[in-house]
Amino acid sequence: MYSHLLVPVDGTALSTLNISQAVRLAQLLGARITFLHAEADYGGTGEGALLRELDPAWFAQEAQGDSAAVLGKAMAEAGALQVPCAGHAKVTDRPAQAILEAVEELGCDLVVMASHALHGPRTWVYGSQTEKVLRQSRVPVLVTRSERDEPLTAAERAITALVDEHRSMAVVVKSLQALANEARQGGRLDVATLRPMLQYLRDFPERLHHPKEERHLHVRLLQRHPAAQALLAELERQHQVEYETVRRLTRLADRCAAGAPEALTGLQDTVQTFAEAVWAHMKLEEGPLLTLAREHLLEEDWEEIAEAFKANDDPGLGRYEAEDLRKLFTRIARWVPH
Repeated sequence: MYSHLLVPVDGTALSTLNISQAVRLAQLLGARITFLHAEADYGGTGEGALLRELDPAWFAQEAQGDSAAVLGKAMAEAGALQVPCAGHAKVTDRPAQAILEAVEELGCDLVVMASHALHGPRTWVYGSQTEKVLRQSRVPVLVTRSERDEPLTAAERAITALVDEHRSMAVVVKSLQALANEARQGGRLDVATLRPMLQYLRDFPERLHHPKEERHLHVRLLQRHPAAQALLAELERQHQVEYETVRRLTRLADRCAAGAPEALTGLQDTVQTFAEAVWAHMKLEEGPLLTLAREHLLEEDWEEIAEAFKANDDPGLGRYEAEDLRKLFTRIARWVPH
């Protein structure tokens, strides 16, 4: 019986699907998971070396890479099913070796990974690395999917993208709760850290994530299955409540910054209510909504939805702003205690 799974992650769609499968496996086995993200040495690149000389502070930020963001989302997936987990980041130019070393160092007894089976920078953990791990590992290796032999379907791409965005929001909500709890213990709110979290929760769901759900997934499902109308109306009502709650949190943060003593308690209570509502909303979407979608949507529907989530579909949010949101999320994820 396996008790400790090592799951390499890299932020791609196939990796996200592999995480979901690994988490379910761990739940069935009663096992725990360590997620591993192997990051290239930014300081070893020409760009990194130059930035270190020109702006050491900015270099220190960039050198951290995406590990916190990638690991944070993976751990949110495990947390949703109450699977014990940890994150492990490694800076190395030999990702397969990093996996093998982590197995020995952490005492893992099963590696669960997928294979892109492609060439290029997106194969930092996978691709040829899978073959190296299979040949050299002293513990069993479970390869859940080979993208070359079994490409992701349109439905898988769409659902994986939607769930991945849920995990991004979960990381930020978790950070919001941690900050509120810290303030409860210390009696003082770190407003400077709070504001970027509220900005993300205001901009990403309202301007990017929820509009895609409503304009594509909801519209298509209503066309194919009109009986879903009540469920879709409730989900869209919850979207509006979420927007207003984030605005209320922003006002409370402003009052905290102005020194209003009662505002901190109000903010802490609102954060807890907001977090509970977000978890319930995601559970409703990933449960009943996606169950109906799998039953009733056609391949052409899934293609449209997958493309909408892949591209920036909101005309009010340009590509540059979307990239800013990604960077903002990465910065927030680095703050979250793992």
